[in-house]
Amino acid sequence: MNWLGSDYNLMTNAIGRTVASQKVIANNIANVDTPGYKAKRLVFNDVLDTQMKLSLKRHTTIESNGSIVDRSSNMRNDGNGVDIDLEMSELSRNQIEYEALVEQLNRKYAGLESVIRGGR
Repeated sequence: MNWLGSDYNLMTNAIGRTVASQKVIANNIANVDTPGYKAKRLVFNDVLDTQMKLSLKRHTTIESNGSIVDRSSNMRNDGNGVDIDLEMSELSRNQIEYEALVEQLNRKYAGLESVIRGGR
């Protein structure tokens, strides 16, 4: 029996997903000036099939770490496919999602603490 509840597992998994996404986004930003670098996105198994059907066509590649490389959008003559504005907006969105999830998890812990202390 999981005394923390199923929502605890969902929240911790979602937090892990945001941390992994943060690493991929940071890597894209770090390579904004690398010739030939293609921007990557992290896709998770439960949405992979849907994403592949909806948006992934012949110009994308799935790497072994689960990230997807979009080979169709060369923004510059040097072949670099990083859109810094998109990366910064994704970074902000991901940060907001992370903070919201951590806040929910903190509230869950505060509720458990209240129960343990007898409502005091």
